[in-house]
Amino acid sequence: MQHLFLSITFATLLLVTQAPQAEPILDCVPKGNARPICEFTNPEDMVALPGGQAILLGEYGGSPEVPGGLLVFELESEKKHRVFRGGQGNGAAEPGWGDPNCATPPGKAFNAHGMDLVRRDDGRLQLLVVQHGSREAIELFEVIGSGADWRVAWRGCVAAPPKAWLNSVAGVSNGDFYTTQMTPIGYDLTQDLSSDITGHAFAWSQSELSYRKIGGTDGAMPNGIVTSPDGRFIYMNATTEHSVRKVEVATGRELGRATVDTPDNARWAPDGRILIASFSRHLTAQDFGACVSTQQGACGLPFKIVALDPDSMTIVETLYANEGAPMGAGTVGLRVGDELFIGSMHGDRILRVKLATADVEEKLAKLMAIYHDAAIWPTEEQWRSILLYPNKGPIVTTSFLQLPTGEVHDEEEGFRGSVAEAMAKYLEATTPIIERIGVKPIYVSGPPLTVIGDDSNQWDAVAVTRYPSAEAFIELHLDPVYVEKSVPYRRLHTKRVIMLFSQQVPMP
Repeated sequence: MQHLFLSITFATLLLVTQAPQAEPILDCVPKGNARPICEFTNPEDMVALPGGQAILLGEYGGSPEVPGGLLVFELESEKKHRVFRGGQGNGAAEPGWGDPNCATPPGKAFNAHGMDLVRRDDGRLQLLVVQHGSREAIELFEVIGSGADWRVAWRGCVAAPPKAWLNSVAGVSNGDFYTTQMTPIGYDLTQDLSSDITGHAFAWSQSELSYRKIGGTDGAMPNGIVTSPDGRFIYMNATTEHSVRKVEVATGRELGRATVDTPDNARWAPDGRILIASFSRHLTAQDFGACVSTQQGACGLPFKIVALDPDSMTIVETLYANEGAPMGAGTVGLRVGDELFIGSMHGDRILRVKLATADVEEKLAKLMAIYHDAAIWPTEEQWRSILLYPNKGPIVTTSFLQLPTGEVHDEEEGFRGSVAEAMAKYLEATTPIIERIGVKPIYVSGPPLTVIGDDSNQWDAVAVTRYPSAEAFIELHLDPVYVEKSVPYRRLHTKRVIMLFSQQVPMP
């Protein structure tokens, strides 16, 4: 039960003697389409709650003195609610929820590792959690609620098989479940991430109250596991084998295998694919040690979230990949709507990633058909980053502009005049549109004077503008009246632009 805590202690010694300390990621700021949400404690796994308004996370904790727990995270408000911590007495054992010999809730040293949520045959929601704190077991909770309002009640448990250090679990509606033994108890992950066989998968039968080994699952560091909806097949990740295999539970027959770099947890996506968290390089004991010894922030191990076709057993897409800030060491990818939520084996945060959808691609195509000149408009990649901007709420643009000299003209518009006259035409056409959308010009100046640093650019004007959201910026540039009446004059009165896009935040 102290397996992880001993590993963390050994990790510190290992780093001193064999590898330099990895630099932790301390700031909690967005990068691209990914936004970190901080103030968690090792949120290793997570599941979606019905209705799509909240998710449930398991915190691994950090030591016997800092145990883990279960949290509900509301997607709209981003509020966190702790719904279970070790030593709480909420709930009682019920028949049909695990082993009758397990009659008391877990003690204070509770650590949530792999987890799964399943709708039971009686209609109730059952959360299964691997924990290593007060006991080595699969803890069973009933999940109760709706919308963004949820709570859990402990209903039973099943002790792990003797000498098995479990990792992940996948539930079946009749009360059965499948679980992976990653290693034997006492195995030190910071000294050896073996490519030899270290474990396999087990099947627990609620009717027989017993485990059996699932054939065809012996592997190197068995990790994440999911089951087909009917419980006939499992998909098991073997971390240091760099593979995912599909196995028929009844026979142990392997039906397919995919190559995936250092796979961790797996989650079904709404489209029927399996999302797998994968470390982007072969993980070493030194890598693992550096992560688990991080005292603040998050470690920066490169990772990606890939999609596996469960029929062809091929990787068909990389949904997200990252190295360094805003978070490394991603261990699970959970898709909810057009967003991807990512947990981490060791750190203080999760990631909220906005994914490209058919709607995003359609808008991108429209924008690129209108705005061609990269000197005054965003490039395709920049438009995409705006479409996928992860922050909600107001944004501020700061634009540095170079203006043409002399007379400007547009034969199609029948315009010939000065830059100032073209700008006046632009404002005349644009003002009613931005007032309707809620865009507010904050500040416009003439040529700025550089007084700190070396800026060789000669800017003619600076403009600061507040938008209600990134979506409002897109709405303006797709507005048909803006495209027809404003864009021609913008091309006339602007030669070159550098625009900074930032979130408006309250002053302390």
